[in-house]
Amino acid sequence: MKLKTLVKDLSDITVKGSKEVIITGINTNSRQICPGNIFVVKKGASYDGIDFIPQAVENGAVAIVTDIFHPFSKNITQIITDDIEEVLVKISSKFFQNPAKNLYMVGITGTNGKTTTSFLIKHLLNHLNYKTGLLGTNEYHIGDFIYPSTFTTPLVETTYKFLKEMVDQKCTAAVMEVSSHGLVQKRVEGIDFDVAIFTNLTNEHLDYHITMDNYAEAKKKLFQQLDSSTKKNKIAIINADSPWHAFMVKNVITPKLMFGIENSCDVQAKNIEFCSTHTTFEVTYQGQSEQFITPLIGKFNVYNLLAAISLAVHLSCDLKMVSSIFASFKSIEGRMQSMKKKDRIFFVDFAHKPDALENCLKTLTDIKKAKIITVFGCGGNRDKKKRPQMARIAEKYSDTVIVTSDNPRKEDPQEIVRDISSGFINKNLHLIELDRKKAIQKAFEISSKNDLILIAGKGHEKKQIFAHQTIDFDDMEVIKNM
Repeated sequence: MKLKTLVKDLSDITVKGSKEVIITGINTNSRQICPGNIFVVKKGASYDGIDFIPQAVENGAVAIVTDIFHPFSKNITQIITDDIEEVLVKISSKFFQNPAKNLYMVGITGTNGKTTTSFLIKHLLNHLNYKTGLLGTNEYHIGDFIYPSTFTTPLVETTYKFLKEMVDQKCTAAVMEVSSHGLVQKRVEGIDFDVAIFTNLTNEHLDYHITMDNYAEAKKKLFQQLDSSTKKNKIAIINADSPWHAFMVKNVITPKLMFGIENSCDVQAKNIEFCSTHTTFEVTYQGQSEQFITPLIGKFNVYNLLAAISLAVHLSCDLKMVSSIFASFKSIEGRMQSMKKKDRIFFVDFAHKPDALENCLKTLTDIKKAKIITVFGCGGNRDKKKRPQMARIAEKYSDTVIVTSDNPRKEDPQEIVRDISSGFINKNLHLIELDRKKAIQKAFEISSKNDLILIAGKGHEKKQIFAHQTIDFDDMEVIKNM
């Protein structure tokens, strides 16, 4: 595509240089630029894209999008605009031929539950004869290919690229986890959604959003975007039990389906029973009632299932059929993933936030036959306020807590552990072992028959990040090899 075609409908831009250059791609990362690409010059918290223009040009960039003319780059075409983000969205959409228009688009936002809900909905849509792609925290599913994820919600140009690849791979639907960062940074801007789902909202990412109101406003952007979508038969699916549900639906004109357990709603679960291998519950909708059984355990997973069931009934599925579909769903890697080992049951979960950890431990409390042992740490260079909170939660529900390293990143692991330990009330109930592998082994050594051992924080992750190195590390593999 020639540049003149790409920018033809853009207003409020100035183009300095040739519009005849052939564009082969769009990128905001100078290291990933290929010959013929446009380099979009963005500013980050710790960098300025201007500094990387020479590298982008060296790698083959034929044009740049910038907010100021750069005399030293006058041999390259410059697209000058006051709104770089807006131009990035528009050229990405045009270059990749607005792929969302050819996909049944489902966006899921909320603090917890996005990953499990996204896999449940992919499972549902596949059974309804959609070929479904997925973009989320664990991985990206593009047609028949699966790639490791880099962001929960990819960068703008990557999102459009992946959606186009889904269309090329004959996908007819796409399920996206939509993070608050992704919404604020306009990573899904311009995408027409058919469905927007809100799971819940709890304290998280306040190092980025500062206040809960800001955080909620970020999440609400998905529903505002749904309102402006040109798709037909749209639906907003909302957790009625969340204290933020009224805020999310206020002024939203798209039809809504509410799901929940406690409050009155459209799709409701009751008579929930938990055990270590499965959960059973009853769902009611418009006078219908059906029993569900799932290998997913915990009340929080009932909420995730209710979100997916709500979409199913919106798509005119009867509850009996939906129950059959979800009975075949398997557990998700790193989400209360269980393994029996010498009469103990290990659970590996991504829980790295206070409420997520509490959800896991409440679930284990509901099914425990003996002791609960919890192994966890906290990530470095992240919200420090949650560290003592997580200690108090672990202590409340566990018989023994082992504090270890998560991803220390650039922080001193011992300092992180000190922050966590400040939250313990009973100093005799917890142990410290900075080496995560040894901590998991220690949990096994001090456990007995029928004990439940929760390894929290990293879930599906296959790496552990330190200041000067990143090593291979997989909680589940450590358990398997003990």
